Amino acid sequence: MRVFSFIVFVLLMALGSSEAGEFTGGSAGGSAGGSGMGVEVVGHGSLSLSELEEREDVIGAALAELAHYTPRGGIGPVGYRSAVFGGADEEPWVEGDLGEEVAVDEVVLVPCLIRDPVSGYRADAFPQGVRISTEGGELLAELKKGEIDLPRVAPLVISLGGQKASVIRVASRDLMPRAFDGRRLMQFSEILIFSGERNVALRRPVKVSKLSKDEGAAWNPANLTDGSLPYLMNSARGEVSVAYLSLAMTSALEQQGEELSLNLDLGESRELSGVRLHAVDQSDTVPQQAASGIGMPAHLLIEGAQKADFSDARVLLDNKRGGSYDVSPLMMWPLREMRCRYVRIRSLDPLHEDSLGVAEPRIGFAEIELLSEGKNVARGKVVSTQRKAVHTRRSLEAMTDGRNVYGEIRPLRRWLHELARRHALEKELPLLKAELELRYDRQKERLRWVSLAAVGLVVVVIFLILVHRMLEERKISRMKERFAADLHDEIGAKVHGIGMLSDLAGKAISSPEKLRAIHQDIRGLTERLGRSVRYCTDLLEAEGLYTDMETDMRRMAERLSIDYELKIEGRDFLDGLSQQVRLDLLLFYRECLVNINRHAEASRLMSRLSAGEHEVNLVVADNGGGLAGRVPGSLRRRARLMGGRVSSESPPGGGSEIRLKMKIRRKHKKKS
Repeated sequence: MRVFSFIVFVLLMALGSSEAGEFTGGSAGGSAGGSGMGVEVVGHGSLSLSELEEREDVIGAALAELAHYTPRGGIGPVGYRSAVFGGADEEPWVEGDLGEEVAVDEVVLVPCLIRDPVSGYRADAFPQGVRISTEGGELLAELKKGEIDLPRVAPLVISLGGQKASVIRVASRDLMPRAFDGRRLMQFSEILIFSGERNVALRRPVKVSKLSKDEGAAWNPANLTDGSLPYLMNSARGEVSVAYLSLAMTSALEQQGEELSLNLDLGESRELSGVRLHAVDQSDTVPQQAASGIGMPAHLLIEGAQKADFSDARVLLDNKRGGSYDVSPLMMWPLREMRCRYVRIRSLDPLHEDSLGVAEPRIGFAEIELLSEGKNVARGKVVSTQRKAVHTRRSLEAMTDGRNVYGEIRPLRRWLHELARRHALEKELPLLKAELELRYDRQKERLRWVSLAAVGLVVVVIFLILVHRMLEERKISRMKERFAADLHDEIGAKVHGIGMLSDLAGKAISSPEKLRAIHQDIRGLTERLGRSVRYCTDLLEAEGLYTDMETDMRRMAERLSIDYELKIEGRDFLDGLSQQVRLDLLLFYRECLVNINRHAEASRLMSRLSAGEHEVNLVVADNGGGLAGRVPGSLRRRARLMGGRVSSESPPGGGSEIRLKMKIRRKHKKKS
């Protein structure tokens, strides 16, 4: 049963190990230098199966909340493309002049995107390593080859930890080949430099190491800080909002003194620092149905005032664009800082919507964000217009409700962080799933082996039960056999002795002295017979029945009333035998004497008992009629119970010789 318990223990340990799932595996890759905030990218090899499953749930929940990097369509500012360089070791650079020394928290590098026919959108000619430094060459941050996770669509966020600088230089290392011709150069769509929530690089001058031959509207260095990004503001969260777009301005309305303008009441005086205008043309189709920038004025004038009638108005922004190329879904400008409560956005030279062959000026936006200390103070504020008529499906409230056609509008820095986080987690997720699949496969294999072990265990248990039952039945059978043998040998012998003494008493009736001796012998046999009966009642108790082997063997031989010789060798080894073994030897010896008395008609008996460390031998010989090599059944039974071997011989001189040989095992010895 100990073996059974051990097998059960091993099976339970195997099941526990299978459930724990503590396996080693690969680790996740992350976005070096800017995976974002919140959920950290971790190695998978050190995680248990349950921790991996929990990690998958965490990533799934995080991705459901994060913004999506949705590439925009149409035309507009693209970015900057450097000159072609001969090798990957060259380091082109761009340099942004911040105008004043500020604490720089982060540099965000936005890639130029291409549409790969196999993998979809990805960054093109994005460097494998970058160095961020000051104008004087002081190194602020460095990402080496392998620390930037490529390919990517998302921006790369590099933390500077609030280091102060007035000029930020970004040098590209380990240049990547351009997609369409394999030439090595550097491309960025935008570079944003954050001090707190403010992009201090917005619309600031830019220097480059070497101008490209491709320099033009699309690849002008000024595009790096114009606030134009290759993404649509897509949070995929919250309710959507249809952008406001005014009705067409006709000549008659112009003659009535109406103008295309929007007025905002901020509720209190605010010091404004910037504006973000979300264009109407964030369509659900690519390319756009209408010309890019519908509703965006070609000549934009933003004024601030403390009075509602704008009698004290001051110009915050006066922007003229060169053409329809200079618009994008999200337009950003810094404002001349001043305090004001009222803001007016005027279209002095509206963009004409001509998709239907008409020239009818309009104004409108998906959202107007006015920034104060990096926060949008226009959200939820009242917007009014001079127009007497507005679009029936496009409300003025849509411009300050914090939503666009994709859902909630996020703060700029948070939005870029979320894009970086999404990139890191989407890179990790397939690695995590692969690790989980590996763990599941290993677990299935482990469970398969455990199942086989369980089946084997059931077979072993059944076998052990059967063996145990067989052993118990055999033990009971041997006990029955021993009981029968003891009844025959022990009690039968004493009854036989009493019968012999009764015969002698009949012959010695005339001799009182002999009768008295015979009476004492009969009395002694009767007492021993009583103890034998008690012994047969409980086979485990034999104390007091036989105490000294030599004395008892001699007493047994004397009852035959013939000449006898007894030799005992190895007394120390005999004394080391258990009481049961010594008792079995005496009973075997007595059964030999009973058979000699009944059948041999012998006049002489010779006995020899020898014991060693490993073996006991008993020889009983007589000069009687002999057994002709036959072993009586009672002796065979007794020898089998002892675990010994018995044989019979007929010596040349006549008579018979019984030999018992028994191996001494640990169970035969006295317990120490």
